[in-house]
Amino acid sequence: MDLPPWEQEEQDKWKRQYGDRPRPSVAVDSPKRRDSKILVTTTETIGGKKFINLGLVQGSVVYAGNIVTDAQNLFAGSPCGELPGATGMIAEARRIAVDRMLDEARELKADAIVGVRFSSSEIMQTVVEFLVYGAAVTYMNA
Repeated sequence: MDLPPWEQEEQDKWKRQYGDRPRPSVAVDSPKRRDSKILVTTTETIGGKKFINLGLVQGSVVYAGNIVTDAQNLFAGSPCGELPGATGMIAEARRIAVDRMLDEARELKADAIVGVRFSSSEIMQTVVEFLVYGAAVTYMNA
């Protein structure tokens, strides 16, 4: 199937920068999140429900090398506007981190994760960690 010229140009640019590495989706959604019965919320409470805290759950992913350097180069050359490559990269990192956090919550048999927070930090010049964390909880029987 032939792609429109602008899409073909984007694919060619990705291939030049990242070789055969799969191009990430911009969506944070994933099969693990869609199939999960675990509620994930940034709030500290869940509308009138009482729950027991099972402990901290987290997920992280670390990106290193060309990905970080290429993203920094993109920022240096573009004073304004969205950078689709960097946006996709960050969304993919966030998706992986959330999936890992959900895996930890499943092990604890959690009903929900409350107080969810996202964080990123540069560990070294070309290494960035994306982290998501929250409190795994189970509902109390009424």
